[in-house]
Amino acid sequence: MGIQVAPDDTIWFAEQFANYLGHYFPATGRYQLYPLPWLSIPDSAHPGQVRRLSSAPNELALDAQGQVWFTESGTNRLGRLDPATGAMHLFAAPDPHALLMEIASDAQGSIWVTSFTPGLLFRLQPGTGTFTSYVTSVQGSGRSALYGLLVTPAGEVWVTMLAENALARLDVAAQRFLTYPLPRPNSQPLGLVMDASHTLWFTGVDAVGMLRL
Repeated sequence: MGIQVAPDDTIWFAEQFANYLGHYFPATGRYQLYPLPWLSIPDSAHPGQVRRLSSAPNELALDAQGQVWFTESGTNRLGRLDPATGAMHLFAAPDPHALLMEIASDAQGSIWVTSFTPGLLFRLQPGTGTFTSYVTSVQGSGRSALYGLLVTPAGEVWVTMLAENALARLDVAAQRFLTYPLPRPNSQPLGLVMDASHTLWFTGVDAVGMLRL
């Protein structure tokens, strides 16, 4: 699933089904693996027994201190791995139904996370473990499904909103989203990046799109 290049040109990746984070060293071909806790659920086919399920690590981000952050789509948690010690800490999202998607770190050390359901954007302050939730809406009557996430060097926070068929920028001070509807219906925007000219690029159904600001 997720993959990130570290400042030393080593590669971090999330192995969703085998349930670990991996660190690859291209210069030597060596891998280092960091197993994640497995989930245990009752096995409906065999009463009294349990099944092991992956916590499903999904996307990754590296912060300025070299910590590796990740989302678990099989739980409502995000995690932090310290590569120097192997220590891992898991944070439960404030909504028990959150299906966490992409993750990013900003220049102040805050961690941002999108959720597909129930369409919330979360900000975690790692020092205190405090979450702030930002609510999106579907035409004023519900919550949009969020996937793509971009935190720019200037600190702007952008997301893709599938149900709204739009890109959106969070106005942090006002705690509201400024939406940019896509002209093509049912584009289903997912991935999101910004180039050096401040143009946004995004993936959609059978297309790559752009938004000039």
